[in-house]
Amino acid sequence: MPWGPDPRERLEAKKRIMLEAFGQGLPLDYPVDLHVVGPRSFGGYRRLSKKMIRV
Repeated sequence: MPWGPDPRERLEAKKRIMLEAFGQGLPLDYPVDLHVVGPRSFGGYRRLSKKMIRV
């Protein structure tokens, strides 16, 4: 997110993303590691991740 999201915003974003993914056919038991972060935390995740999908 372009700002540092608070816990409620993170939870709401995760919920919307997962509901959309399930609606697109993602199996309910598929392993997903979802992080909703602001610009300060993004760089660390970017360096460590193998694959990222921007939404």
